[in-house]
Amino acid sequence: MSTQSLTSRQVAERAHWRFGLIKKGVNFLSSLTNEDADLILDSLGVGFGAHYGDQTDQDFYTDVLRGANDDRITAFEDFLKFQGTPQPPTRLSLRPLKAFLSHYSGHRAVVTQVKYALEEYGLEPFVAHDDLPPGKDYCQEMESALRKSDVLIAFLTPEYKSRPFCMQEIGIAYGIHMPIVLLGLGDIPQGFVQRIQCSQALRQGAWKAPQQFAAQIHSLIMDDERLAYQAAHSLVWSLCNAKNYATTRTSVKALHSMRLKFWQSSFADPIMSALRENDQVFDVREIAETVGRLFSKYGDATRAKEVADLVARQRGI
Repeated sequence: MSTQSLTSRQVAERAHWRFGLIKKGVNFLSSLTNEDADLILDSLGVGFGAHYGDQTDQDFYTDVLRGANDDRITAFEDFLKFQGTPQPPTRLSLRPLKAFLSHYSGHRAVVTQVKYALEEYGLEPFVAHDDLPPGKDYCQEMESALRKSDVLIAFLTPEYKSRPFCMQEIGIAYGIHMPIVLLGLGDIPQGFVQRIQCSQALRQGAWKAPQQFAAQIHSLIMDDERLAYQAAHSLVWSLCNAKNYATTRTSVKALHSMRLKFWQSSFADPIMSALRENDQVFDVREIAETVGRLFSKYGDATRAKEVADLVARQRGI
């Protein structure tokens, strides 16, 4: 085989390798919020400019990866290999879990009640009629909010399938590989999303009890390992930023009931700070003892004793 033909083959193999990785990378980056995608690119040393208003995310990330050299593409390939199994965050990332609530507009009143109940779990729910800024492009703002979300929660009432916006919202979420929680009456949309298991929470009359409904939704989120690590962080965020006793009780109860694998030792410092500094936490009757049991459950005897000492001082023992 001549040198020229070997070189041609190497060029072809390189082109095939880059093409496959760029396509895979574009799909992955487009499934994230712009902030997370930009952070990944920056961490890998892949240069990028500003997002253009008339560019789709797919077009933008295609241009970015197309301009990356082979070393950066190789680094990106290695990064993608770690995406198969959800991993706990390597550093504390206390922020709300962003949830897009997709629903028939005629049920806005009850969805708003569920939204408020979900906030007690550290979620930041987006509800169009509450959260869309006036005077803005409705479709653009809706899509932007959806793409920045961590999860789409679809309220599959009988009217849902007949509403184009509802179906487009769930279609976008499915297309960008966003986790989806389906809450339905047993009649789920046709097509690809029927592969997703649909909870029958609504059939059980959950509409009448928003707090209990929110608890069911949060349980479904914690069952999804793509969401559970961030959801655990969001519970700690909720406790630290609690503005009422109900949020304190809800977040501590949820932390106590979650699986051991989602607990991180780095949660201890912010929880202790909340216990000492947030009067909506340490003033709640018996909450300190519950936090002590929380530390004991997750094997942190030192913190459990620290809480016991704090309780003793508060009681003047």
